Amino acid sequence: MMVAALTERMRLRAVRESGLIHAKTTVPLSVFVLVPQFALMGFAEMLVEVGRWSSSTTRRRRG
Repeated sequence: MMVAALTERMRLRAVRESGLIHAKTTVPLSVFVLVPQFALMGFAEMLVEVGRWSSSTTRRRRG
């Protein structure tokens, strides 16, 4: 959430500096601004999947 808030703050700053507050146009930002968000989400999903896999192998019935 913190990275999303920082990204949104950066986007809003770019809008104000460009004078696009009420304009119906795109914001002049690079797509690479979103890389930290996607990297953190990918890391979090990896941790969830490892936890799922570990949980499913340890709780499996043995019989």
